[in-house]
Amino acid sequence: MMQFYTSNFSITFFKTLLQKIKKATLVLLLVPFVTFSQNYDFNSDATGSAPSNVTVTRGTFVVSSHSTQGNAMEVETGSALNAVATMDLIPSTADYSITWKETYSASGRRNGFVLRGTGANAISNSPGLKQGYLFQSNTSSQDCRIYRSNASGFTQLGSTTALPRPAVDTPRWFRATASGTTLTIDYSDDGTTFTNVITTTDSTYTGAGSTQYILGFNAGAGGMYIDDVTYDSTLSVETVSFGANELKVFPSIVSDYLNIETSISEKLKIAVFNLQGKLLKVSASEKVDMQEFAAGLYILNVTGGNKVANLKIIKN
Repeated sequence: MMQFYTSNFSITFFKTLLQKIKKATLVLLLVPFVTFSQNYDFNSDATGSAPSNVTVTRGTFVVSSHSTQGNAMEVETGSALNAVATMDLIPSTADYSITWKETYSASGRRNGFVLRGTGANAISNSPGLKQGYLFQSNTSSQDCRIYRSNASGFTQLGSTTALPRPAVDTPRWFRATASGTTLTIDYSDDGTTFTNVITTTDSTYTGAGSTQYILGFNAGAGGMYIDDVTYDSTLSVETVSFGANELKVFPSIVSDYLNIETSISEKLKIAVFNLQGKLLKVSASEKVDMQEFAAGLYILNVTGGNKVANLKIIKN
């Protein structure tokens, strides 16, 4: 297992520190799971600009103002060559759901999200696409599908399930979930009550990975508006899939900087959450500045390749 270093401290100091932590936090200390959530609503982005916290590897992504839905993400180019972008605010996770709202003004669009993205799919029409699971809605043929995004192409999992498209400029919500080997896609016409469309299983990709949006598949671009992209995951507070000596985090009680060291070659992604699952900080450095946070308990999420660690950190 990983090495976790703690500073020397007395029982009196520990009791004093715990007194600084809110009562709600003390209750959550007894609960082994925390629900994490992250949302893109694009409301703070200027129309006509690129969406914030989205890394585009192919295509032109802009924030557009839809006549009835407000700001949303739209792909202006992408058809035979698929448009691909990574949702940077969504942490690398194994078991989670992505919910999104889509509204079209031009039918005949195929789009969706890749969950557990890792490695690369070398298919020529999707530069930057990762391996993982693609959950796709299709207003062209009016159906839903789940694909395994392989090293060099796509393999459909389960059946193609018919789903008549809503009227033009009428929103529909989709929820894609990867949990263990079970993969599901659900839909809703009110954003509250969801109906299952496809449930299937596959064990090819079970580790943590990133999340990507993809549109195209020879079905055109423009006129598809994506909004309220929401990540939800109920994670064990203390989980580590790094091997022995592969990850070091110290100190466990921090007043200024938290140090993270690794022996793996993949670049680490580091995020800090509160116990309500709100993302507080994404760090590009392996020396995380914690001085801005109040005393209390936080969750540190560290991912590298397909390995993940979720650790409780006490801020002094």
